[in-house]
Order: sequence, then structure tokens, then C-alpha cells
Amino acid sequence: LKEGLVWSDGTPVTSADVKWSWDRFAAMGNSGGELVRSRNPDAPVDSIEVPDAQTVVLKMALPYAIFIDLLANYQNFYVMPQDDTFNFKSDMRGSGPYYLESFRPSGGAIYKRNPDWYDSPRPYFETLNRTLISDYATGLSQLKAQNIWDFEGHPEDILATKRETPGLLMLANPDVASNAWFINFSKSDNSYFKDVRLRRAVSMMVDRDLLIETFFNVTPFRSAGLPVHLYWHSHIAAGLPEWLDPQGDGLGEGARYFQHDPAEARKLVEAAGVSMPYTAPFSYFIDQAPDEVKYNEVLAAMISEGGVFQMELDGLAYNTTWRNARASAGTGFDGVLHHRAAALNSDVILTQKYTPNGRNAVSNKPIPGVTDLVMKQKTELDPERRTAIVHDIQRQLALEWPDLSRAGDSPGFRLKWPWLENHWVLIEGNSSAKAFTYAWYNNSKQS
Repeated sequence: LKEGLVWSDGTPVTSADVKWSWDRFAAMGNSGGELVRSRNPDAPVDSIEVPDAQTVVLKMALPYAIFIDLLANYQNFYVMPQDDTFNFKSDMRGSGPYYLESFRPSGGAIYKRNPDWYDSPRPYFETLNRTLISDYATGLSQLKAQNIWDFEGHPEDILATKRETPGLLMLANPDVASNAWFINFSKSDNSYFKDVRLRRAVSMMVDRDLLIETFFNVTPFRSAGLPVHLYWHSHIAAGLPEWLDPQGDGLGEGARYFQHDPAEARKLVEAAGVSMPYTAPFSYFIDQAPDEVKYNEVLAAMISEGGVFQMELDGLAYNTTWRNARASAGTGFDGVLHHRAAALNSDVILTQKYTPNGRNAVSNKPIPGVTDLVMKQKTELDPERRTAIVHDIQRQLALEWPDLSRAGDSPGFRLKWPWLENHWVLIEGNSSAKAFTYAWYNNSKQS
């Protein structure tokens, strides 16, 4: 551990905090099965030891190429203060660049600079006032009025807002999505989707360019002469470094199943001896994330065009019926089911989806030619050889199609005021304190 780290109440951060936090994570953490061997025989960590106040030793069951990435990922392990009386749901205690001073539900939070943070003289701001704006129109108007330095406008509003408020900077988004949501095919015994020809046919009914152009509002940017690129996801997201482009030649034979080809899809279903249209439920949650709900409804309609398939919308409740179906590894629903997947590295995405004990397991059985390679890449310490294995996994998935990834991404543009220097420069993936730690205010650029 770094010397001199203290919690916001002034107590030192020690290895005892790490062990206490690890024990809680191992027992109840949602992602515990990805790291803790007692939860999952394929996980890498056997035990933890703390020989002194500054040292933590994790005993590994196997060499794990990107173990540090897993520890650092926001979805996994948090170090928390060893305090059984601390209320983690309502209070905040940390050792990072800022401390939470106050919080108003639906209003905002005020953060104060940590004078003891290790990377002095950063952070530069004494106070951060983060306003929570739930109403989109209000957020956009506050951006125009210079009361907030940036706001994630909808793609259809970016150009109009820039023209109305020319002092705003319009910057190309440096991040390509790394969280490829997907639909899982039913693995129930009576599901026709057990035939790979039907799974391939569903993919070939998807017009990926049209979906991306529609949901990322690409046309106005192209018409304005701005550079726009459409990325297709493979079975891992286009923002991951090991990604193979389905529009290139890296995926080999399986690349053809990414192409929009309804005629070929019909031939595949005919060859499988299935009467058309094949009717199946399209299950998805309807009480969260309106953009995802709309995407699923459009996707279901697209797959149903032409009479090869008839996808019947099946709306579920996010916290009950959808979660139960999601956790069933393909056996708790008929037809297809929309899944969410967080922005994680390729190892975690592949482990979650394609190992039977994974958090987002698409099957309760190993995927032929895939699961064994997922386990192999974990222990390959040579980066180039590990990347080659992940490439092989994508090629095999492009033939097997145990699930169908979201179409893709077009990163687009974002608006911000120029007076917050060095903001939105780092590629973060997920929200990070670095966005504020490495930024500073230039009042000469604020009118």
C-alpha cells in the first residue's frame, strides 16, 4: 500500500482494511465469482494474507495475465474501511483525491479536496459542486447558460446547440463503446434456436448500419461534412483492443453472418426444416433505460421483416422477471432475451458470457470450441499470444453464435465549454476521478 494514505475521517488505510473488504467481497460481492476460487473453481484467487500493515498478499490458484486489470475495474473489488458500524448505502468514506462533504438527493453533491492525496499538487480544485440534473431540457439549457461545463446532449441536438451557442467546443468523442449489450438465444430443450442455422439467420436479418445510423443520428453529421465512423461489434465490443472488425477479413468464414442478407437467412431456416415465420418471444425489460427499450423494439421489428421470423415482444420487470430470466443461463426463457453488459475488459466479458458459472452466462454448459479458449487466454502471459487466442475466440463465436451482440457504435460528438482545461481528454471507459484530478480552470476563456 502507498505510505501515508488516510481515510476521510483521518484514520490510516491499512492492510487490515483490504482484508476485511476482500472477505466481504468474497462472501457477497456480485462479481466475487470472477475472482474468488471458493465461489467459482475457475476463479484465480485462493486466499489473502496480510503479513504487516502495509502489505497484502493474494495467493493465486493459477497465473492470470490481466489480474491487475480485474482488481482495478470498477465492477469488482473496492477497498473499504474496516468498520462494522459504517453505513455504506448512505455514507461515504474514501482515500481518493476528493471527499464527499454533502449530498442532496436529486439535487447534487459537494466534494472537498483531499489535502493528503498522494499525487500532490493535484487535484487543483478546492471544491467540486456536482449538480444532478434529471430533466434533459434543463440540463441542456444550463449548458447553454454556462452554469455547467459540459452535458451529454442527444445526438440530434448537438449541431443545433453548437450553432445556437458558438462559444461551445464540439469535440469528437474519443471513446468507442466497450459495453456490447447482447441478446441471448434460448438453450431450452424445445428451442429451435439450438440449431446454429437459426441463430445465424437471426444475425443476417439485422441491418447493422441502419441501426447505428438511426440510434446515433449519423446523417446530419455526415451532411455537415464531419468525420463519422460506424463500428460493428463482433462478439466483443469494438472499443476493446482485441476486437476483430466484422467488416474486415479477420473473422474469416464467420464474417458472412454479420452481413444483412435476408435471402440467405431464409435459406438457412428452410434448410433447418423450420416452418416460417418461426414465432418466438423477444423478452426484454420495459421499466428501465428507455433508449434500450426502444432499441429492442426496433431490433425485434427488424428481425421480423420478410416473414422469416416473427418476434413477439415480451415485456418484463427489470428487478424480478427479467433478472430471473437473465440469471438462468439460457434455460429460463423461450426465444431470445436482451442482456446488459458493463464496459469491462475482454477477459471479463468473455468469462461472464461463455463460462457456465459466469455472471452473464449464455449457457449452463461449455460452449464448444469457445469456453476452453476463454480459460486458456487467462493464463497466457505473453500479450501477443493472448491477443491471438482472443482473436480465435471471436472467429469461433462468429460460427457458433451462442448470442447476438448489439449492432455497434458511432462515437459522435460532445459539447463542452473551453474554460475547463484538459477536461475530457483522457479515455476513461468508465467515470473516473481523473476527469477532475487532471483538469484546471482558465477564467480567461469564460465570458
